[in-house]
Amino acid sequence: MLNGVAVTSARNAWAVGETRSKTVILHWNGTRWQRLPSPSPGSGAVLSGVSATSTANAWAVGLVGSRSLAERWNEKA
Repeated sequence: MLNGVAVTSARNAWAVGETRSKTVILHWNGTRWQRLPSPSPGSGAVLSGVSATSTANAWAVGLVGSRSLAERWNEKA
């Protein structure tokens, strides 16, 4: 299930969520969606929101049980 989406342009969109208690991060590059590596620090990990400033910088937030979870995608060009 996808829970959050952030779009900065027609060639840059991020979607986050969870499947089978593992976090999911997807990136749209204008042509196709790509699933990116996403640590799942425990059973029941869920990403519920995402914010992006560019194709190389995005933050995702969520929960692992009752603990806060934050992940950052920071790709150097």
